[in-house]
Amino acid sequence: MTVLLDGALRYAAGGRPVFPCRSRGKQPATRNGLRDATTDTGLIAGWWEATPDANVAIRTGAPSRIVVVDVDGDEGMDSLHELEAAEWALPRTASVVTPGRGQHFYFRHPGVTVPNSARAVGAAIDVRSDGGYVLAPPSVGAGGRRYEPDERAAIAPLPEWLLERLARPAGAKRPASPSRTGCTIASPIGPAETRSPAREVPQRVSHGGICRPNRVIRTPMAPSERLAQLERVADAARSLPYEQQSAPLRDALAAIPGTELRALGPPCPVVPLSRREPARPAL
Repeated sequence: MTVLLDGALRYAAGGRPVFPCRSRGKQPATRNGLRDATTDTGLIAGWWEATPDANVAIRTGAPSRIVVVDVDGDEGMDSLHELEAAEWALPRTASVVTPGRGQHFYFRHPGVTVPNSARAVGAAIDVRSDGGYVLAPPSVGAGGRRYEPDERAAIAPLPEWLLERLARPAGAKRPASPSRTGCTIASPIGPAETRSPAREVPQRVSHGGICRPNRVIRTPMAPSERLAQLERVADAARSLPYEQQSAPLRDALAAIPGTELRALGPPCPVVPLSRREPARPAL
């Protein structure tokens, strides 16, 4: 028995339907592709006896009860780091290192339709679920490197934030976050949350293409957070005497990297928009 056949039979024994792909490739080796995926050990053995070096593909989605997040190479790792820095991290789960220096993260299927997607989560991050498939260890890539197990953890549930993003119709705008002024601030990654000015988030660092939890870093505030902080300072400043109102705002602005303050004249009071007089037309 070849290692590829052994791998295919082990997946089938675990209830994961499999089918063969061409040697060192991702193209299905059967007439109907993923629709031929099965857990029938007799049929599986026949496939690999006929083509011993065929790669092993698992049908994703409801049939196998898994969703796979495919992070492709360095670009995908950079996108993953950006998500984690914004507190949209992937939980610890079973994962596989791919031949192209990427990773497959395995999650439990939520029981509702999860569509396949390309770049809906981030640049060079794809999702394979209902109607899709992935190559699994010990399949071999075009360059001769194998798909290798990385994190041998239990398969975690699919994060809710990821399911919400995948369920959003193509072209739909991401939700905006309400500000304290009644306006909306567009969020580049999803609904805003109340957070401290600087926060600690887990960061993953790639080691030879393997992305592992490594260290904790301090990340700067997002633009929407900076605006919210300035609004809080402005609210507090309104209760101060006239001549003291500008100092808290100047201190808050000075704390933002890259902000240059210049004296343009005497301090001016912080006046709520509702109290400001309408501009008079020029005569």
